Amino acid sequence: MIAEVNPYHLSDDMRWMEERIGHERCKGAYAFKSLLDNGAMLSFGSDWPGTSAAEYHAHPRYLIHAAVNRTTLNGKPEGGWFPEQKISVEEALEASLLLHVIDISHPNAFEQTQAVDTTLADLGVVERPRLLALNKVDLLRDEEGSRVENYDEARVVIHGAGAPPRNVVLVSAEKRWGLGMLLDRIADALDGGLEQMEVSAADLLAPAFE
Repeated sequence: MIAEVNPYHLSDDMRWMEERIGHERCKGAYAFKSLLDNGAMLSFGSDWPGTSAAEYHAHPRYLIHAAVNRTTLNGKPEGGWFPEQKISVEEALEASLLLHVIDISHPNAFEQTQAVDTTLADLGVVERPRLLALNKVDLLRDEEGSRVENYDEARVVIHGAGAPPRNVVLVSAEKRWGLGMLLDRIADALDGGLEQMEVSAADLLAPAFE
C-alpha cells in the first residue's frame, strides 16, 4: 500500500481536530509510524499551495519537521501531537522515488520548483529517481489566451510539439487527464525503470514560463 500524505497537514489540523472529531479518532490521523511498521510505503507531498483556509509551505523542511516532531512551527504541543507516531529523519528521507507534484497554474509555480530543487540538492538526494507531476494542466492557456481543452493542447503549452520526458507527467485531477500514465510511471519507478533527472525541474520547466 502506498500512503500519499502531506505531513504538514498535521501541524495545521491539530489545532482543531480533537475538538471536532474527538481524541480517540485523532489517534489514527497522520499515523506515519504505524503505517511504516505495517509495511506501507509513505509518499510525502507538500499539497502546495494549500487550502482556502491556509497556505502551505513548499519547502520540504517543513514536511520533514512535521513528520519527525509532530508540532507546529512554534514547537507546540511540547513533545509532539501523538508522539508515538513520530518517525525519524532517516525514515522521512528514505525514499526510492521522489514524487514532486506542482500546481502548474499557480503564479509562483516556477519559484516553488526552484526552491525544491535547491532543497533536494542540500539534502543530497538529487540522484534518486524523481517523478515530476504537473497538476491542474486543464487551467493552462495557449498563446491566444484560450483555456486548453484536452491533454494534447496542455502538452503543447508546456513542451511544444514534443513529448515530455519520462520523468514528467502532465495531469489534471479535475479532468482526470494523465492519471493512468502517472500510475504507470510510479510503477516503473518502483521497479527500477525510472532514472534520475538529467536536468533540474526548474530548468526543464523554464521555457513554459518565459
